[in-house]
Amino acid sequence: MFQCNLQPYIESKLAFPEVISPQFPEILNEDLITVVQRYKDIDAWAQTPFMTEDSFNRLMDVMDLAGELTAIAPYDILVDNSFANEVTK
Repeated sequence: MFQCNLQPYIESKLAFPEVISPQFPEILNEDLITVVQRYKDIDAWAQTPFMTEDSFNRLMDVMDLAGELTAIAPYDILVDNSFANEVTK
C-alpha cells in the first residue's frame, strides 16, 4: 500500500502551491496561499490528516456563518479517519 505523510510538506508556504494547485487549476498560487492562511488564522487548518470532532464543528460553524450551509452535517456520518490512519502508519 502507498504510504505518504505530506502534512509537513504542505505546512511549508513555499511548497504548498505546488502540492495542491493541480486540484485548483483556476486559482492563482498566491490566492491559494491566502486561503490557507485564512484557515490557519481561524484555527480551521488541520495540522494532521485526522479530522477531530472539534475541528469539524469549527469548520461547520465557519461555513454556516458564511451562509454556505442549509444544514449542519453530522461528524460521525461524514468523517472517516481510516484513510488518515493508513497514511500515517
